Amino acid sequence: MGGKWSSMDPSEIKIPELNNLLDRDPILKPYENEIKKRYALFQDYIDKINQGDNTLEEFSKSYLKFGVHKNDDNSVTIKEWAPAAEQVFITGDFNNWERTSHPLMKIEYGKWELNLPSNPNGSCKLEHLSEVKIIIETKTGQYVERLSPWATYVTQSTEDTVYKQKIWNPKLEDVYSFKFPKPKKPTSLRIYECHVGIATQQMRIGTYTEFADTVIPRIVNQGYNAIQLMAIMEHAYYASFGYQVTSFFAISSRFGTPEELKRLIDIAHQNNLYVVLDVVHSHASKNTLDGLNMFDGTDSCFFHHGDRGQHPLWDSRLFNYGSYEVLRFLLSNLRWYIDEYGFDGFSERRGRNYTELRQVAYELLLYRTSIPVAFDAFVKDGFDDLTVTYYPVYLTNGEKRSLSKNKRMLNVFTDLRIDKLATYSKYAINEDRPGLKVGFVLSRKLKDWKFLY
Repeated sequence: MGGKWSSMDPSEIKIPELNNLLDRDPILKPYENEIKKRYALFQDYIDKINQGDNTLEEFSKSYLKFGVHKNDDNSVTIKEWAPAAEQVFITGDFNNWERTSHPLMKIEYGKWELNLPSNPNGSCKLEHLSEVKIIIETKTGQYVERLSPWATYVTQSTEDTVYKQKIWNPKLEDVYSFKFPKPKKPTSLRIYECHVGIATQQMRIGTYTEFADTVIPRIVNQGYNAIQLMAIMEHAYYASFGYQVTSFFAISSRFGTPEELKRLIDIAHQNNLYVVLDVVHSHASKNTLDGLNMFDGTDSCFFHHGDRGQHPLWDSRLFNYGSYEVLRFLLSNLRWYIDEYGFDGFSERRGRNYTELRQVAYELLLYRTSIPVAFDAFVKDGFDDLTVTYYPVYLTNGEKRSLSKNKRMLNVFTDLRIDKLATYSKYAINEDRPGLKVGFVLSRKLKDWKFLY
């Protein structure tokens, strides 16, 4: 990245409590400089975010600015990031699908913005459940249809398999209001992994309402204290089990509406269940008409260019974690699910780097490879270093502060231990629906996990 930290000699970089890590896992000693290099990348990105958006708090709440937003005066603000676009337009029911009648104005750093005034009678031009599309004029002069990456509600019709972006702006009385407090943090987690769509005995797709009313009581009766919800982010390919996301800010409309998901989470909290969101931020669907792929007409808007941006095993695209705007998108996505839906935490376990980590375990267990040799496979030999500019930043409350029961923050646990079983996991638990907290974890013992930033 070329920042202050990564330009330093690794031997001069000081990491709090690094010696404790090396004492616990002496096998990591030969990789001390590699650990310091990655910590430097992490610190450089923290500095970059603070300089660009003032605070991590503001950076992770970018969902308030990007996408399509109704204002208090019933005007609408549209803001998108499409750095390679020649021009960006919005079209839809509101303008009888005139593709180029409402251009966005190009502003700094590849962003585009437009303000739609209210109708003469004071009503909003974009009605609840009306359809909109983004039109991108590419460098080659083509006009391509896209959905906003920040779309919060998309649906699939019976006539067309392509998802449509719908404005979700129900009347105030129809917005679900949370009734129950979040449960206290359990001393240990007993997580029931579940998929709303297949949680029914009938040959059909289940719903958020059915899950809340019939499945949650059964989970509680079996002694679990947390549920991990799969396939919540919208995905065009149902058989992917949610692991090829097309719309990251939209919950799956197959199961119901945003308000019905909020009710599900509220009922889970009523039953003292933590609710963990199964997150897929390691890759995304290749869809263009209803996904992120080729959003601005190039293959490198949200993803790496060329082969580096391809995941051949999943036939999907790989995010460019080194991009400032991609990091904004992904961190804001996590913050959105905390703030809007009341999720308590996240599980992230799919993608290229996860596959690489599993390969280390396979080498250890199946081929009896020594730990240092196997560890080399993902520390030095082509492992995506840009990953560490995202996952350790996983996520933000904005200010340097120590853990405190009186502070509203997210506890992020990233276990990177190397042991005989070579197991890896990432979990985050939120205590009070605040925001997100930055942590670089350097302890393999749960009782010692803490934030160092």
